Amino acid sequence: MRLYIFTLTTILLFICCNGQQQENSNGTVQKKEKGFTLPSLPDSITQPKERALYLTAHFWDNLNTSDSTLMNDEYTLSNNFLKYIELLNHIPSEQAKEEIRRFVEKTTGNRLYFDTFQQMASFYLYNVSSPLLNEALYAPFAQSALEYGALTDEERTQYSHRLQVAQKNNPGDTASDFCYETHNRKKQSMHSIDAQYTLLFFHDYDCENCKEILQHIASNGTVMSLIQKGILQPLMIYTEGDAALWEENKHNHPQGWLPAFDRKEEIKSRRIYELRAMPSIYLINKEKKVVLKDAQPERLLLYLSTLQ
Repeated sequence: MRLYIFTLTTILLFICCNGQQQENSNGTVQKKEKGFTLPSLPDSITQPKERALYLTAHFWDNLNTSDSTLMNDEYTLSNNFLKYIELLNHIPSEQAKEEIRRFVEKTTGNRLYFDTFQQMASFYLYNVSSPLLNEALYAPFAQSALEYGALTDEERTQYSHRLQVAQKNNPGDTASDFCYETHNRKKQSMHSIDAQYTLLFFHDYDCENCKEILQHIASNGTVMSLIQKGILQPLMIYTEGDAALWEENKHNHPQGWLPAFDRKEEIKSRRIYELRAMPSIYLINKEKKVVLKDAQPERLLLYLSTLQ
């Protein structure tokens, strides 16, 4: 599935300036793109936030779910879905949830549309490898899907699981606390770390990807500087419970990084954090609020660069 990234300004300009114009019987001009008619913006709405609210509310007004021909045009579907996601990011969260609910309800008129847009929501908003990862925004898609009566038991289980994952440890939430063992077998809790920011790096010593990403982050000049200044405290949490492997590697860590061992594998077994990929990276602030969840290395480094 291709990825197209837009900004709010790009979307507003696109709708205002591009596409074929189609005039309705009432004189309203709308923009048509490959069989899908985008909403028109009334001239009276001029502020970007007001435009985003209006466009989000009316984005799918002209989607005819009884016509499946658009299903053959992946570009148009994904292109417009990504524009819709970008608009959702620019309106209040409660309104975004309601607009998603209305959109999902509309797609239930055609199971092909329902499944396709749910797959897109999962791919772009729930997939940990997606640069658009936003589980808080994915949650209302899953919640609305669960309200759809035609799901199989397997689908209902799948959506329920994703919803639970998407609602846990999101940015702005208080990060779930957990206990870990230090290299000298002392017990400590994550919340006891006194730092402006705590970097949680859940990893496995047998994971080559973990080693590469650790090296990439730890060798970054900004990261090293923030550690030296006492602004950032990275915590490497080995989650796999292999005591022999821990003993072999517990002193092998970058300077300034704290090694930690989840000997009883409680983080995974109790699902304190959903480790959907290795490594799993979280950034926590001084108030123990989640700043970044399942952060890709470049996204983490970009944010940390603002703390200099």
